[in-house]
Amino acid sequence: MKIQTFHLQNFKRFKDLQIENIASDAKLVLLIGANGSGKSCIFDAFQWLIAAVPATAEKQFQHDVYYRKEKQQPISIAINGSDFQFQKKMAADGTIIRTLLPASPVFFGRPSVRIVPTLKNVFFEEAIFTNNADGPDYFIEFDTRFQTDVKKFTRDISKALRDPLFSGATSVDLTKIAQKFIDPINQSLARIFGADKQTSIRIANYEDAGSGVNEPPQLIFSKGNALIPYNLLSHGEKQVVILLLNFVVRSPYFQNAIYYIDEMDVHLNTSLQYTLLKEITENWIPPNSQLWTATHALGFIEYAKDADNAAIIDLDNLDFDQSQVIVPSQMQEDAIFEIAVPRASMAKLLGNRKVVLCENKNYEWYSLTGLKEVVFTDVQNSNAVFIKVKRDKTLIGLRDRDFLTDNERQKLFLKFSHYKILWYYCFENYLYHPDNLLEVLGKDFDKKQYKKEILALKNNHFNNLVTKISESRKSYEEFRDGGIAADKDISVITKSLQSNDFETFFPYFSFKDYCGHLVHQYKVDKRNMKEQLVQTKWFYKQLGQILK
Repeated sequence: MKIQTFHLQNFKRFKDLQIENIASDAKLVLLIGANGSGKSCIFDAFQWLIAAVPATAEKQFQHDVYYRKEKQQPISIAINGSDFQFQKKMAADGTIIRTLLPASPVFFGRPSVRIVPTLKNVFFEEAIFTNNADGPDYFIEFDTRFQTDVKKFTRDISKALRDPLFSGATSVDLTKIAQKFIDPINQSLARIFGADKQTSIRIANYEDAGSGVNEPPQLIFSKGNALIPYNLLSHGEKQVVILLLNFVVRSPYFQNAIYYIDEMDVHLNTSLQYTLLKEITENWIPPNSQLWTATHALGFIEYAKDADNAAIIDLDNLDFDQSQVIVPSQMQEDAIFEIAVPRASMAKLLGNRKVVLCENKNYEWYSLTGLKEVVFTDVQNSNAVFIKVKRDKTLIGLRDRDFLTDNERQKLFLKFSHYKILWYYCFENYLYHPDNLLEVLGKDFDKKQYKKEILALKNNHFNNLVTKISESRKSYEEFRDGGIAADKDISVITKSLQSNDFETFFPYFSFKDYCGHLVHQYKVDKRNMKEQLVQTKWFYKQLGQILK
């Protein structure tokens, strides 16, 4: 179930708004615009579509005041989707007419005010999960459903543990229970916050609710050696936990639905914004469903630009007292990002410096080199680097060489001069290059012996290296969307790896994958040592030559 066109008349902020041409495969629809531009009003429209007919005259009056733009004028909402049509009208006298084809579509929404600071006990009936009966009446109200989600989650785990005992089973399959309830959340937390358990949270335990109101269920998280109850998590951590648990508990009831969640980015820094939206869109929204969300966040906008199945709807600087027709934005990347960071502010921050996009977290190390004319920042991988610099020539891309030939590097440089490719296989080849280590470790470092050890590792792993070449090259975005053809003859890579000459094989040999024990042996694995290694004259010169 995916929306393709959306039409509002006389509803809250909008006189006559049409959103058209949303792709049939769009899994994410991102609403952007300044505060007050009408993003949340669209979610109010979804809320109104599924609202029950007002039971009393007082409720009818409240609906009129809250939803109707011009008094005594009818309200109309019409949606066309991939497999449904839905129209709802409220006449001037309050009469409501609904048209549903082929059947009632399913909507599931969460307002932006949903952070539950401390857990409390709640009482509920199972039926509320099929229709969200515990949700707020209006989208501006506080959403307390997380209380119910926690209680159902902990109760379901206890039931799964208890049922085998009373059914006569001889054992409890703890692995199966963990895979159903605990692993999905912990795997998501790792993808969002990072795999380092010292700095990111995981569910470590839970407690059932007691019989009284003051005895709520509790989720307990680990971070490093500490055990932290939900109540003591940061607001950003709570935001993520609330969203994930909501999907765990309720998405089984909404497998073919429109999900609409306002401002998921609240309390999150830019890098977490990107990973959160990626995680929710790719792993928690069911395949036949669609997510609508609103944001000012740079990380959300960045993910939507990267995704193949996302539509960005720009509501900024439009007069909604007039009729407006909006289609998914085709604006240049810097113009869309200005929604999150004003151009004047960006100019002050950057001055005359260029932005260099790097793979993963390498930007942290590049930033320490002392190059003053550039600002390093990160994207997900080498393909994301290429996609971004292909779109925007004001950016510089810096990617690992991997298994690109000299000829391919040259062709890419001639076509995209702002797309830079390392000469050696990866960042670590520079960091732990013998010439770089010599500058830091001095005369006690046996450069000749070190190179012999790397050569031996290369020879030991040669067969494994060769089998990786073709498979790795299949993933290179440059050959799919770069307008250049991959070299048909890549024997030059194999021949280079066969060589015993260090500077011949080292450009194609992954130090990161095969030489990990050497950094321990030579005691250059500590952070303070890495900081020294990226601040050498040798490293500065190498990086400067690549970026010039």
